[in-house]
Amino acid sequence: MNIKILDTPYGICHLSVVPVRLAPDEGAEMVTQLLFGELLQVLEKHNSWSYIRLLFDNTEGWVDNNQITEISDKDYRKSLKKKDKYAHKWLTNLRLKTGDDLFLHIPKGATFSHNHLLHTSQSTQRPSNKGVVATALEYLNVPYLSGGKTPFGIDASGLVQMVFKLNGIHLPRTADRQALCGSAISFIEESQAGDLAFFDDEEGNIIHVGILLGDNKIIHSYGKVRIDRLDHIGIFNSELRNYTHQLRTMRTMVSEKLTTKG
Repeated sequence: MNIKILDTPYGICHLSVVPVRLAPDEGAEMVTQLLFGELLQVLEKHNSWSYIRLLFDNTEGWVDNNQITEISDKDYRKSLKKKDKYAHKWLTNLRLKTGDDLFLHIPKGATFSHNHLLHTSQSTQRPSNKGVVATALEYLNVPYLSGGKTPFGIDASGLVQMVFKLNGIHLPRTADRQALCGSAISFIEESQAGDLAFFDDEEGNIIHVGILLGDNKIIHSYGKVRIDRLDHIGIFNSELRNYTHQLRTMRTMVSEKLTTKG
């Protein structure tokens, strides 16, 4: 493989949504997505592909060179000093240039600087369980998409990351790393709406995550973003009439404003 190692140039996503893949191939698994305005570091280049690291959560993967724009170190450093501002509407039409009739459709959670369309993550208001639950319910019935994190397709850990991102809390991209954040909850009776529940496989690996809603209910992405019953065993799917996920642990994230990015 002809790979060129670079002097850590930086870039930004200039499109609505861009797939980040496990290998430099269109058919490779999508590990996550870049949303408009997200910053990245270009680590390597191979033909028409770049191996990148996302600034927000340190996720790494391959993207098509045509779907990112490289920026100078100066511009990158300047961007780091700005407050994180995210689109809070389900879908926003962003005018590309003043006076033009060209628009880009920006999904919820994208990063940009039009104040009337923004939700600022570094708000003076403390993140709350109520806010987490309200945001999570907005994603109800969004289809499941492995590696997805938009209203048009999202996976379990992507749902959790985006919900907390829009409420001012940075979480890692995958469920196993999210399970290392926050504070542990010993018993399900001590949990509250807005807390996270994690689920494992037979080998004990964390493979799934959801957001508690209270009243023994949980919202999670499984086929689609849905609400199911939760007890000390795990998630019970009333349609299938069986348990689909085995409960491993629960953690609270809102008691402290986390800034974990890895």
